[in-house]
Amino acid sequence: MKGLPYKCIVQDSTTSPDFTIEGHRLKMQMKKVQHGKTRRCWCRICGMLFFLIAFLGILVALSMIYTRGERYFGSV
Repeated sequence: MKGLPYKCIVQDSTTSPDFTIEGHRLKMQMKKVQHGKTRRCWCRICGMLFFLIAFLGILVALSMIYTRGERYFGSV
């Protein structure tokens, strides 16, 4: 392992810190994580709907501009 820029440090379980969370804080943290996932999902859905509606609106507007409002295919 010659030439590594860092040293590997091995800790046993008696000297390493304990990173466990007690029950109540764990439940609160899980609620926050779930709430964040739900919010991101709704933001994705709303964003996709917005961009879909904007895309369709742009297509309609461009077709009206290029055809000058005339109907080429009957009552469509």
